Amino acid sequence: MFEEPSAGFVLQARDGDAEPPVLDEVRAEGRLEGLLYTLTLRQRYTNTSATPLEVVYTFPLPEGAVLLGLAATLGASRLEARVLPRVEAEQEYEEALEAGDAPVLLEVSAGGLHTANIGNLKPQESIELEIRFAQLATPEQGRLRIALPTTVAPRYGNPLAGSLQPHQVPQASLQAEYPLHLAVTACGPLARATVECPTHPVRVAAVEAGLRVELAEGARLDRDVVLLFNLPQAEPASPAALLSVGPDRFLDTEALDPQLQLDVDTGATPKPAPVVAVAAFCLPPLAAADERAVRLKLLVDCSGSMSGDSIASARRALTGVADGLRPGDEVSLTRFGSSAELALPPASCSLPRTLAALRETILGTEATLGGTEMQRALETVFKLGSPASGEGHSDVLLLTDGEVWAVEALIKAARRSGHRVFVIGVGASPAEHALRALADATGGACEFATPGEGLEAAARRMLTRMRAPGGQVLDVRWGLPGAQPPLWCLAPPAHVFPGDTAVAMAGFAPGCAPTQASLHALDGASPQQVMLAQAGGAEPDHAGDDLARLAAWHRIRRGAAGPTASIAPVALAYQLLTPDTRCVLVHRRADADKPEEEAALHRVRSMLAAGWGGTGSVAGHTRDAALMASDMASHMSAPTVWRSARAAPVASLDTVMREYESVRFSLRQGASAPEAPPPGSGMRFGKEAGGVPVGLEELCNRVLPALREGFPLARIDQALRGVSLEDDLRQALQELERELVAAGVDPAVAWLLLIEWELSQPHTAAPSADRRAVDTALMRAGVPSALHADAHRLLDRLLGDPAASGGLGARIARLARAMVRSQGEA
Repeated sequence: MFEEPSAGFVLQARDGDAEPPVLDEVRAEGRLEGLLYTLTLRQRYTNTSATPLEVVYTFPLPEGAVLLGLAATLGASRLEARVLPRVEAEQEYEEALEAGDAPVLLEVSAGGLHTANIGNLKPQESIELEIRFAQLATPEQGRLRIALPTTVAPRYGNPLAGSLQPHQVPQASLQAEYPLHLAVTACGPLARATVECPTHPVRVAAVEAGLRVELAEGARLDRDVVLLFNLPQAEPASPAALLSVGPDRFLDTEALDPQLQLDVDTGATPKPAPVVAVAAFCLPPLAAADERAVRLKLLVDCSGSMSGDSIASARRALTGVADGLRPGDEVSLTRFGSSAELALPPASCSLPRTLAALRETILGTEATLGGTEMQRALETVFKLGSPASGEGHSDVLLLTDGEVWAVEALIKAARRSGHRVFVIGVGASPAEHALRALADATGGACEFATPGEGLEAAARRMLTRMRAPGGQVLDVRWGLPGAQPPLWCLAPPAHVFPGDTAVAMAGFAPGCAPTQASLHALDGASPQQVMLAQAGGAEPDHAGDDLARLAAWHRIRRGAAGPTASIAPVALAYQLLTPDTRCVLVHRRADADKPEEEAALHRVRSMLAAGWGGTGSVAGHTRDAALMASDMASHMSAPTVWRSARAAPVASLDTVMREYESVRFSLRQGASAPEAPPPGSGMRFGKEAGGVPVGLEELCNRVLPALREGFPLARIDQALRGVSLEDDLRQALQELERELVAAGVDPAVAWLLLIEWELSQPHTAAPSADRRAVDTALMRAGVPSALHADAHRLLDRLLGDPAASGGLGARIARLARAMVRSQGEA
């Protein structure tokens, strides 16, 4: 049993000679002003060993955080980083590392994680990284909640299948101790708020700039820091109705090729918009007369990671749900871990015994069901009275810490089901990125409640959202009647619930900045538009570029910056960190100051999330003394057992690289033969068509001339149906076609998306005429802009070749060798 090779977490004993920590402490200073929350993290590293180190640290940032700057101070030298294309930045880092200089590289990893790489840190040398980011601070349901994640709890599943490289996989340790110092200053209306911190003791004081909130001594990087701001009810200038205006100096230049600024819907080239505006509107609460009954499917995570505080939080939230159900509602409850069990079948709340049975089931809910097979559990719940059965609308409320890697698979399954998924994330360090992505993709909502927060209130807010009628169309009018319209605009998301905040963005010509904006909803009974909220210029204009860069990041994320192939130039112009870009800087050393030996790899282990898996309680700030001398590392397979370090063999380089490559090039974790295309498919691939299999380069040579000539997509599809493709290409097209069918898009578009992906690769030097032909064909086909990014991520996973990306394969192999050496030494 203890030799089970599928163990995902390894329990390793450490003796007194274990390597000392390199991360000394983290200091953070934040500012809340109107809609903007900016924060600077300062991470200090010191090499106390006798050999040079290459330090790698994977850490989380808040969901929606936009990196605004990276700097590093080494001795008396402080350097600012540049954002460069991924390949160029990683090559610069590798060359500096080999030359004996001190490079720093910051990369965005999957799942909202970031990885800092620090090369050639000499013995007794210290370096401080400054990481500055910003995000929108938008109240929801009458409160403003900001959270700073500090650690990554161990997650279930294969991290490599979650698009992480081996060196980026986070590790958690029960021995690690990292101090945290945090202070946030709230300005404007928020300076008059009452502040709560359910996670840490704080000091609150009025200062000249506003209200300063500071963590008391003793804080550590072992749980999210949560701050709650509550304004008095009579506050006239609510931060939920604000208009922020700032300069956009980036697109008021010739830095970007105009062809890269195509409007996705019209194909027109917009004019530069040197003024950017962001407005936030709090939607009115739902009127009692408009509330509808709910058909609720409760799904609660009872895996081992939920032991202790997390499962107690889940029970409290479930109790809040039970208190909020009414006659006419319907409810079921499913518990899951390694498998899913239906604890309460669907039943009407009009029957008194239903709520009694629900409460009894809640009391008996414990975290004893093993692993976290969340996708299987969701699919099981979706089959319970599916909306497709004609039984009416139903929603899923998921209660979990979200500690899984296979996020994309969850989203795909949920989209196919037609259900809305609402999520309450619990625990000291929930996986915010994964859970928000799942809720957003299905039209649901997501809230987080750490131990100490009001779980029952969170449940009531979720029920209120579910009772709201859907399908409301929102529209923003910028400026006074007759004002110049914006040159570009980003509308509020399609699903915003009563009491939540709708955010819109727009760009304007010089002298046309709006002084107010109003939010309108289309009345379903008539063509009239009803004004829901109005934002005025209550906040001073932002003089810096933060607002413009924040808006550019949201446009890229929402697919409004143009086709996927155009995202990298936009990110470079605004100096934004994306999966296709990296932050890099190099401290050049004099020859006499360069280390004489190769740097050893040191992967910084995170503190284990407080209370994770029942290891103590957050409220008591305790941890199990029996585990104090143990490390818990997230490994490469599904966690099912504990395994002794003595029994765990040291992985070879071939093992590490083979697992990385097998995951990267497989259709999915544990995939077998690909499924057959769905009925109605417009394409047929495979060797059964006969002939020599065609590769990607030859496929481009066949398709691009037809696109340049303007051939209809249907004709191209018909001509390619009999083409025999290489196996990996055939499998990728089949998978992409399935995704298009699920999204209601003509599967023939897969050819275009594949060609577009190939033209976007760093090693492809395609003529601009080819790129324009593909972009034009995609616009004519009416492909939703969000599908561009999804398709590229899928094809990166299935067809991406590290060796073809300018040396990236060599970098991964070098890091894998270093990982093997460090594991052997440990």
